[in-house]
Amino acid sequence: MEKKNIGDAVTFYDSYKVKHPALVTNVFSATCVNLVFVSEDDNKKDDYGRQLERHTSVSHISVHGGSVGMCWE
Repeated sequence: MEKKNIGDAVTFYDSYKVKHPALVTNVFSATCVNLVFVSEDDNKKDDYGRQLERHTSVSHISVHGGSVGMCWE
């Protein structure tokens, strides 16, 4: 697996296994990143638009043995 760079696009799976397009904001290793995505919750908006949701120290899906949830690919 190729190590990601800040600004790279990834797919984040939340705790409900819903996919979100996300951007990498920090890289710790080839399998661990911080990321950000635009909230899909219409109630989470302000004058700037939809709020951002951030997750830290998110592991790659391969670390989870193929199970999906709170990981990225």
